[in-house]
Amino acid sequence: MILADHCVFASTVRLLQDAGYSVTRLKELTSPDVPDREVLELAARWDLVLLTNDADFGNILMYPPAQHEGIILLKIRAELETQVHSVLLRLLAQRSRDGLRHRLALVDRAKYRIRG
Repeated sequence: MILADHCVFASTVRLLQDAGYSVTRLKELTSPDVPDREVLELAARWDLVLLTNDADFGNILMYPPAQHEGIILLKIRAELETQVHSVLLRLLAQRSRDGLRHRLALVDRAKYRIRG
């Protein structure tokens, strides 16, 4: 269900796997220098939601939600990790795969917002 970008913390991947989510790491599919557009193409090919910390993916003019399979953008720093993880788990519990398709989900320490 989830494609973890290169920049996603290993602790975030473990958290999701421990919670029972299927997580594929981008590094399992391609090299670290792959362009962002190709990352989204891989996610589409495998029907995965992209999980990333890369703020570039939050630009809906460059990456319109209707043109991708879903992006979850974490606004995370080490000192906020626990809070952001809690909100991320809440998002995934409340939204199905189809509820994230063609959407941008912004996750911070206090809440999540859905665009698209």
